[in-house]
Amino acid sequence: PIPQAETSAVLSSSPLPETSLSPEATVEPTPTVAPVLDFPIVRDEIVTALLMYTYPMLEDYMADTVEVRIEGDTCCGVLPKEQVYANLEPYLQTFTGMWDFSDNEIDAGLRAQYPEHYATAIIGLMENEQAIGIVLNGEGKISKISMIQNYNNLLE
Repeated sequence: PIPQAETSAVLSSSPLPETSLSPEATVEPTPTVAPVLDFPIVRDEIVTALLMYTYPMLEDYMADTVEVRIEGDTCCGVLPKEQVYANLEPYLQTFTGMWDFSDNEIDAGLRAQYPEHYATAIIGLMENEQAIGIVLNGEGKISKISMIQNYNNLLE
């Protein structure tokens, strides 16, 4: 489940005076609540899907279109969410070992050197130097997936 931004309204039981709105009066729009950009439950569910190698489950958390990048490859661009897994599957099959989602110097290096792709990403690393970065949009949906076949090549 994706958390929704909560809004509240104050209702008054007293009527407005009839003279409060003149033809020249303007009504200020109600400010909108900015979406919460931190979605810990969604992050946990994405991490769980990766840890369990149930990659097709990620589609449930995707925006309608997702930017998909494979470092050093021309794949893939912006894809409808229904096509993302099919395009990533050949690459994901090469990702073997245990995922590590702890913050570390490799994460910090990716975030610092490639902020346009990894600054806000959920970054998962594998012991064989592969990595994935998943960015959520303001609605808590996956909007970008970046995959790296060898993160040491990027951080040299």
